Amino acid sequence: MSQNEIVQNPSDSNNGSNLLIVVVQGSFQTPLVYEKLFFGLSSRGYAVSHPELPSCTNPDDILFPTRTLTDDATAVQEVVRLQVEQHGKIVLLTMHSYGGLVGSEAIPEDLSYSYRKAQGLPGGVIHLFYYAAFLLQEGQSVLSAFGESPNNDVRPDGRLYLRNGAEKLYNDLPAPEAFYTPLF
Repeated sequence: MSQNEIVQNPSDSNNGSNLLIVVVQGSFQTPLVYEKLFFGLSSRGYAVSHPELPSCTNPDDILFPTRTLTDDATAVQEVVRLQVEQHGKIVLLTMHSYGGLVGSEAIPEDLSYSYRKAQGLPGGVIHLFYYAAFLLQEGQSVLSAFGESPNNDVRPDGRLYLRNGAEKLYNDLPAPEAFYTPLF
C-alpha cells in the first residue's frame, strides 16, 4: 500500500464522515513505524493519508541529498489541498518529530477550515496536532534550538544518519520490535 493512498474502513465508508487524518512522519523513520497508528485509525472508520516526504524516502535516488523541508511541505500541501479543494474534506493534520516543521510549513491560511468557511467553501484543516514534534519560532532551526547531537552521523554526500537509531528512537519498545524497524 502506498503512503499516499487514503484508506477508509469499507464498513464505515457510508457513515457520512468527511474527516481525513493526515499523518506527517518524523525524519528518521519510514512509514512502517506508523503502521499500527495508520491501521488502528483506519480500522475504526477514519480515512487516513500518509504522504511520502521526499527528504525521507528513496535515499538511493541521486537527488535525495538535495531534498529539503520545502519539498516535504509541498508534498504534504499537495495531498491536503487536493482533498480539501476537490473533495471538501475536513482535515486533522497529525505531526510527529520533524513532521511538526513540515506540517507547520505546509498549511497556508487558505486551507484552514475557518478561512474556507468564511469564503463559503467546504472543508479545510481544522486542527494541527503536534505529538512529540518540533514547533519552532520562524527563522529558528532545530540545530539552533537544541544543538548538535553526538548521535548524528553526517556523510560526505550530505546525508544525515542517526547512530544507535533503535536505542535512541524506540527505547520504549521490546528490543526485537525496535531493531526490526528499518531506518535509512
